[in-house]
Amino acid sequence: MKNQKILIELLSNIEQKERTALTTIIEAEESKLIGSKSLIKNDEQQFSDMLTNILNDDQLDKLIDSSLQVLSQGTMQSDELEFSENGQDVEIVVEPYYPNPRLIILGGGHVGQNLYQLAKELDFKIAVVDDRPSFANQHLFPSAEEVICAGFKDALTELKITESDYIVIATRGHQHDFTCLQQVLNSEVAYIGMLGSKRRVYSIFNRLKEVGYSEEEIDKVKAPIGLDIGSETPAEIGVSILAEIIKVRRTVVQQNNIAGEEAIRFLANYQGDYDTLALATIIKTSGSTPRKAGSKMVILPDGQIKGTIGGGCGESEVRQQALDMIRQQGEALIHTIKLSNDLAAEEGMVCGGRMEVFIEPVIINN
Repeated sequence: MKNQKILIELLSNIEQKERTALTTIIEAEESKLIGSKSLIKNDEQQFSDMLTNILNDDQLDKLIDSSLQVLSQGTMQSDELEFSENGQDVEIVVEPYYPNPRLIILGGGHVGQNLYQLAKELDFKIAVVDDRPSFANQHLFPSAEEVICAGFKDALTELKITESDYIVIATRGHQHDFTCLQQVLNSEVAYIGMLGSKRRVYSIFNRLKEVGYSEEEIDKVKAPIGLDIGSETPAEIGVSILAEIIKVRRTVVQQNNIAGEEAIRFLANYQGDYDTLALATIIKTSGSTPRKAGSKMVILPDGQIKGTIGGGCGESEVRQQALDMIRQQGEALIHTIKLSNDLAAEEGMVCGGRMEVFIEPVIINN
């Protein structure tokens, strides 16, 4: 399948915070298969028409298993699948897409405000909750995606917590902390941290045990919150909390592979005059390269590009290859870019590297 349907669905999954693996066949004995795609989630699969027409159920199951393995590991990988029944082998590349992480700040007081100011410089979506209008308004948090003025129990139900959420509990009282923890402890989230003195934390944890929460469940909560940097002021506390969140984010499978989101979004929403565009995806890198695997660029027949695979001479090569493909109605191909040490230095890198770029036609749905 070489049209935009699957990319439309991929964009929808990203926006709905669903982890998804995008699988593309990049080499196959049967050329019709090259460029065929599938979307794999834990409980759902979507295949291009070409895959379902040519591959049998066992072969599709192999594709699913390989994709789910990559989705659990969180890093883009290529794999060769052997289909002994018809003697055909295919090489696939699997890209795991994780939702943008969301930072949920429960409590819009001084610590919450400082945490927001720091976090908005990172790539977190931010939601702020407080039950006081003076601490939950767009004036205080203008860049937040959600600012909710409501009771904490109701607000957390409305937020629909997911495994990509990082939750900081910084309310003004024990009862609010307790309410928040009751709402989130049974959820699959990336991080839960609670602000408070050792005495306050001890008191709240004891209450949780009294109502039936186990030690294992309570141990999910980072309290005292933040890395120990001797912080005292609200701004310093905000730094220590974000430092701990970043540490967690970088040491778990939270790759947030949205490297090619600009190109995906452009293709999914494209309603222009051209019937065929080209999509270039970096599928493998070695050495020093300007962009990582998964980066994407769309090439239009008039030479315009959307997204980037790093700029410079390498990107120009790929652009020309894509234009030739569109004009000649050619098949997908893999183009290798070799950056010598001298060329890499000109483009601001320490040493040379190599990129393999998969260039494929995208047929626009009419």
